[in-house]
Amino acid sequence: TAHGIVGIEFCPVMRKSTGQPMDGISQIVPMHTVPDGAVVAISGMAEYVCNQCSMHMLKHTDGHGRFGLLDNVLDEAIDIWQTQPMFFGRSHTACHSASRRLIISQRMYRFLTENKLDRGFVFSPLEMIER
Repeated sequence: TAHGIVGIEFCPVMRKSTGQPMDGISQIVPMHTVPDGAVVAISGMAEYVCNQCSMHMLKHTDGHGRFGLLDNVLDEAIDIWQTQPMFFGRSHTACHSASRRLIISQRMYRFLTENKLDRGFVFSPLEMIER
C-alpha cells in the first residue's frame, strides 16, 4: 500500500491447529475479478462454455497455451485482477478442476521485480485483443 498498488487487501493467515491468526504474516487477496468472457484464447487453447454454469472457460490443447484480454474491459487504475476459475488442462474434462490466474499491471510487475519479490512467479505478457 505504501507504493500505491491498487486492488489488493490483506487478510490474516490462520493456524491450522488452533484456527487463530499467525502473528506477522498476512496473505494478499485480489479484490477484483475479471468479468466473464474478457479472457480469450490465442493459441494452444480452446474456448469452452460450461454446460452447468455457462461460464466461458479455456482448455489447454497442446503445448504452452496463450491467452489474451479483450481491450478496454479492465480498469487500468487497478494493478491486480484475478480470473474466474476458468483454466483447465488437456486431460481434465471436468470443470470443477479449473484454476484461476492473476493478471497484474506493468507497474506491479516492475515493483515486484525491482524489489526482488518475484521469486516463484512465472510471468507471461498478455496481448490485448480488439473485438
